[in-house]
Amino acid sequence: MRSVRSVWVVGPGAVSSTVGTSGVVFEATDRPAVDTRGRLHTFCHAVPDRWHVMGVTQGAGLSLRWLRDTFGVGGAPGDDEDDPYDRLCEEAAQAPAGADGVMWAPYLMGERTPHLDPRARAALVGLSASHTRAYVTHAMLEGVAFSLRDTFAIFEEMGVPTRRIRLGGGGAVRAVAADTGRRV
Repeated sequence: MRSVRSVWVVGPGAVSSTVGTSGVVFEATDRPAVDTRGRLHTFCHAVPDRWHVMGVTQGAGLSLRWLRDTFGVGGAPGDDEDDPYDRLCEEAAQAPAGADGVMWAPYLMGERTPHLDPRARAALVGLSASHTRAYVTHAMLEGVAFSLRDTFAIFEEMGVPTRRIRLGGGGAVRAVAADTGRRV
């Protein structure tokens, strides 16, 4: 919980969104807010008289790591090449929003939010012979961002207002900022 206090997610409406292997959206509340469909987790906060609700995308940053490792993006360890994640994101920036219909569902390890299903599986769809790695990477970033955005939609559905979002983790700015529709 130290990380929650370090980004000052203690007042109602304060949100921390981090992307590492998984992606976590964590919001402080002044009351227990329970999703009866089990799509979010509700816990006591580290701060007295506070609660938090949390949504998780299991395969958020894992999506790019899978792409990097499976398709050989980057040089051998110790090479002086650019960071492979930077290279992937630079390539992705060349593809248009919507990646020309290429879509990614980031369920490489099952899913928790909004589909509490350990058997859910990833899907890459909409490919044609004209699509490059840039389109696939762009689709992955968008897929992760939209998956994280599902948590914000559930917050709204539950009447949990989001006032401020603080980003953290290596992929947070890449995957979240553009697609949440919220002030970051």
